[in-house]
Amino acid sequence: RRLSAAAANGGTDAANPPQAPQPQAQAPAQGAAAQQPAQAQGHPAEQAAQPQANANLPLGVRNNNPLNIVDLGRLGPWEGQEGVNGGFARFGDPVSGLRAGAITIISHQTRHNRNTVQEIISRHANTSPENEQTRYAQHVANALGVRPGDEINTQDPETLRIMMRAMIEFENGRTAAGMYTDDDIRNGANAGITHHSRRQNR
Repeated sequence: RRLSAAAANGGTDAANPPQAPQPQAQAPAQGAAAQQPAQAQGHPAEQAAQPQANANLPLGVRNNNPLNIVDLGRLGPWEGQEGVNGGFARFGDPVSGLRAGAITIISHQTRHNRNTVQEIISRHANTSPENEQTRYAQHVANALGVRPGDEINTQDPETLRIMMRAMIEFENGRTAAGMYTDDDIRNGANAGITHHSRRQNR
């Protein structure tokens, strides 16, 4: 199971609670990583390649793992994983990290029967305080144009892309999330859907 960004950074959300979420177009991103300096520029692959110069970037960006997916341990590395940093998988490129995030989100629904936004987020951030999970789910639901208790289809490419964008914002902050293009996220989402389809057809 994965840790939320807030838990990974010592629960800074508890000390600096984010504002209540508003619709995606208006709200600042939330979560512990939203406290990071708003100085990140350029593509995340370029930023991750210069870790010392970008030490203040969110851990997820430095790891090319914006959804903060944990290392699988004995189950073996994720495709494209190059190591572990802070308990989270560190990837060689952003799309590999996004692919792992997409696979994880789809698995929350297909393997663990989590069908609503709230259920999926509660599993994804299962070590976070309940109030943070609620804010997280509301932020994602706002982006999707649904309610937290509404069921969604994580294998729909556009639904998954929008959901991942909102989750990246909450996990890392809006400035860092802006470093990921829609094509980056779409490619990662499609790779995750393809992975799941191949496993179903085995």
